Amino acid sequence: MIKVAMMLLFMPSFLFASDIGIIGVYGGKIGDDFVYKAKGTSLEDSGGFYGIYAQYVGAEKYQGNIFIYKSDDINYGKLSGWHFNFDRYFSAGEKTKYSAGLAAEDINVKINALNKISGLALFKADKTVNIYLFRGGVNYKSEWKKIDFSIMPYAGIAVSDLDGYVATDPLGPAPYVKTDISQKSGYCAAGANITLKPYRFAEFQFKYGEYFRHENKIRNANLSFNFFLSRNFGLSYRYKKINLDLEKVKNDISYHMLGLVFAFGI
Repeated sequence: MIKVAMMLLFMPSFLFASDIGIIGVYGGKIGDDFVYKAKGTSLEDSGGFYGIYAQYVGAEKYQGNIFIYKSDDINYGKLSGWHFNFDRYFSAGEKTKYSAGLAAEDINVKINALNKISGLALFKADKTVNIYLFRGGVNYKSEWKKIDFSIMPYAGIAVSDLDGYVATDPLGPAPYVKTDISQKSGYCAAGANITLKPYRFAEFQFKYGEYFRHENKIRNANLSFNFFLSRNFGLSYRYKKINLDLEKVKNDISYHMLGLVFAFGI
């Protein structure tokens, strides 16, 4: 307990302040499982993964963050993208705030397997998935045994815009076929964000969202943990899993990353 007290004593004042900026660099591993439903073709691989994260929290009235990432060669191609969200809070009581926000996700996948898949002389895929979420919710914040916690359930609407194609050329006389897999759909959305801050120098956050429309579903889960070691620097862990189950393709993407974060008061 003495160590904790000393750590709190030398913690930077901005960790207790309202306006905070955070920048982090990450490296880790990503797994990608891609299925083209029309032909039953599937690819599964993993590889190196790198990203940069930035967040700004302003006076407990709003927050915004962005994460930009890319992979090494995976499934005979490249994966890159970014994720952004912004939330605005409106007072509804001492411990409760209403929230309104938006989130956007951009995922780019380029595959060129040539003759590396059994039974095919060529397999190519080029797709971009853009997901936009507009949400409203209630943020409840309190403290339990020196652990600050908040929970924000939300509901909203989402739009998924898949743009791309899949090209296959089977061995033998079968013809080369290029298929447009583009699809744009609207979804109902629901989810929750949970944040725990034990002793204020560590932060644990879990986010889950699900978008659903008929048989199409998108699931998005995020887990992060930050632990500050000094006045400005801390260690961070991030995990994410996104599942796209659409009409023509299914794609499971998950990653684990470790990073170094720099925090500063504004």
